[in-house]
Amino acid sequence: MIQSIIDSHKNTISDLVKVGYSFLAEGSKRIAYLSPCGKHVIKIPINHIGIMENVCEANEWRKSNKEVLARCMMAIGYLLIMEYVDPVSGVLPQWCEEFDDQVGYNKKGKLVAYDYGC
Repeated sequence: MIQSIIDSHKNTISDLVKVGYSFLAEGSKRIAYLSPCGKHVIKIPINHIGIMENVCEANEWRKSNKEVLARCMMAIGYLLIMEYVDPVSGVLPQWCEEFDDQVGYNKKGKLVAYDYGC
């Protein structure tokens, strides 16, 4: 079942590109595409761990301190839609260490974590 979900994402990527989404980043578990308007990212799992991370981030957003997490929600097929965050590095507040400094500024200028999967 998991493999069929992942296989279906090949068509998802093609469809996203057709409507103007652009490749943003690829990790060992997920691929991210930026929306044409630049306001959100779709995280596409490429293996079972990517699926778990998408589920985890959606759950964390719902139940946790939303002050430091990028807004997100689960979509059909275990896709995760997250607000776009412009990554930053350098001297950061101590709380960023909890997220391996994978933080940046959202469109409102707030510093938030954008990769907080389990």
